[in-house]
Amino acid sequence: MKKMYKILLSVLVSQLLFTASWAQSEAKSDKKTTNESPININTANLPADNNNLVVTLKSNGTSSECHLDDNYSGDEEKYVNVKVYAAPMSAKNNLTLNGTTYTFLQCHFHLQSEHTLNKKAEDMEAHFVFQDTVTKGLVVIGVFMKKGGKDNSFFATVLTQFEDLLDPKKSDNSHGSDFTINLNKLDGNTSLTDYAGTYYNYDGSLTTPPFTKGVQWFVSQKKMSISNSQYTQFKQFRYKYSSGKKYPIGYARHVQPLGNRTVTSKTK
Repeated sequence: MKKMYKILLSVLVSQLLFTASWAQSEAKSDKKTTNESPININTANLPADNNNLVVTLKSNGTSSECHLDDNYSGDEEKYVNVKVYAAPMSAKNNLTLNGTTYTFLQCHFHLQSEHTLNKKAEDMEAHFVFQDTVTKGLVVIGVFMKKGGKDNSFFATVLTQFEDLLDPKKSDNSHGSDFTINLNKLDGNTSLTDYAGTYYNYDGSLTTPPFTKGVQWFVSQKKMSISNSQYTQFKQFRYKYSSGKKYPIGYARHVQPLGNRTVTSKTK
């Protein structure tokens, strides 16, 4: 019983230290402007979106590798996320936004969702990040993930890699082995192109330190379905040992003020 109490206390203290470190990083963010992410999206009476967004995907999958990324390093705790990187970045998976090409860079996941719709969060949120290889500008397609469905084969592949990457018995857990993900089949035969077909658009930032601004966000109006067991499995990653420390995985940043920004909507 005493051992159990010590474990619970350790988890609680670690979480409190992480929260304090994150708050310090938040305080360093430029609050004179309000162009940060995530935001709450009020879906009522939004103006129509006029962007020309086209997603082009490689048909037979993308060679990928999981990495454990340190987004923030404080004196007491680190914030990290497991990201699925294209290895290498493939020009066959890209999007064009108003004539500018962005190449698929990586995807990662948050629990609970970072964006909210009418002040309601979803179970999880996936972020598919594309980068302009010249200017390094970023476009992110956000997809809400809802538990209660069947096992999702795309997410199952990712979870398997996460398990291997976060195994404390591994001598090198900074990155995993090569594997393949198929952006054409994120939920059955639903592709990332389908998710990018209807969306909410706004100008924001990264949701992890250093909260870099100038990121174009396209939050899909279509949700990805996962099973309850997959949700639970990812939730267990919230704290995993890595190099002797507990790392919070997939942390969700608090909603930021919209300010004077406009959210637009594209519906079919």
